[in-house]
Amino acid sequence: MIIISTLFDKYNYVESKNKKIDVKIIPFVFAICVSLLLLISSVFFNFIIEKDTSQIAKPTLKSVSDGSYSKSLSKVYSDNFIFNKYAKSFTNKIKKGYGINPINDIFITNDRLIYNVQTQNTTTAENNSKAVSEFTKKYSKNIDCYFGLVPTASEIYKNDLPSSYNTLNQSKFISDMYSEVSNSTIDIFSILSSQKNNYIFYNTDSSITSLGGYYIYSAIISAMGKTPIPIDRFDIEHTYHNFLGDLYSQTLIKPKYDDTIDLFHYNGFNVVDKVVKYNNSEQYTNDSIFFKNNLQTTNKLNVYLGAPSPVTQIKTLNIGSDNILIFKDSLTNNLMQFLPLHFSNITLVDLDLISEKELEELDLNKFDSILFLYDVDNFNNNTSIYSKLSLLL
Repeated sequence: MIIISTLFDKYNYVESKNKKIDVKIIPFVFAICVSLLLLISSVFFNFIIEKDTSQIAKPTLKSVSDGSYSKSLSKVYSDNFIFNKYAKSFTNKIKKGYGINPINDIFITNDRLIYNVQTQNTTTAENNSKAVSEFTKKYSKNIDCYFGLVPTASEIYKNDLPSSYNTLNQSKFISDMYSEVSNSTIDIFSILSSQKNNYIFYNTDSSITSLGGYYIYSAIISAMGKTPIPIDRFDIEHTYHNFLGDLYSQTLIKPKYDDTIDLFHYNGFNVVDKVVKYNNSEQYTNDSIFFKNNLQTTNKLNVYLGAPSPVTQIKTLNIGSDNILIFKDSLTNNLMQFLPLHFSNITLVDLDLISEKELEELDLNKFDSILFLYDVDNFNNNTSIYSKLSLLL
């Protein structure tokens, strides 16, 4: 609009000096200005579309009136504005050059970026372990209950971190939490520690890789008295190269190696019949645990099971096998490449997202096994675990 105003001011000045200018050119000037504005908008929105339109709220009457639509547009513009990224990258590289490490609680090592879990949130952690313990005491007479805590990369690769910096002793944390719970605990720490020289954590993301998921699956299945499927029975699809995850987004510093998103396909037969995702009254069905459309979005790791939902059910062709309920966080998603091989039905519950009504409708009596599976950082800080579990006690 500034351009248009300036042009009209210029025209009025010239007209006052030279009355021979024809007023008929005004519509043409206006049309040119509008075309320029549309062109600029088109370039910007094409840029956004190439990034991820899921970041933008749908322009409904409600989203426009409550301001969420304009806020989402503003956030996308801010997140993708190229000069913001250059500034953040430049600043963090200067900090790294001066030996400032970690940056935003993220350690910069030669091989990878590592999020630091610093201190124990004593109140939340104890409340969570107490809730799991009380739940187990109530239901373990008829249902096999298991509890697994997954150490993060800052524990597995602690020898790569500055010795002077405060990091949570996750080995002790896991032992302390396990001592409070009477149900069967799963030793995930040992298997991940033994495989730390393999590609079990992403270099640029805080999540475990599919290979890391396989080793966690092996520990879980072994603890349940079952035999893990050998890793050579899976075909590996390298589905996305040069993946840059959440830790890179926060620092804009690349480690030595980029990441690859891998999908493991059991080479026997596909046991998954369908995946049903429930969100209040809505539900969505997919014929695979892989939601490959998410590889085209900024949330590429949603390729495993899709976007977060309160309840997800995986129905398999293993008729007569056990039904299992898993209380979980996002790290569990890529384990679904493996666990369905052993169960008839798997129900996944995200206590962060599930409503009280949905929780009340959960029929625990239909399950043969219940698993609590969280990473240390989540179990240390997530108040939804004890607040929601208390509704089932």
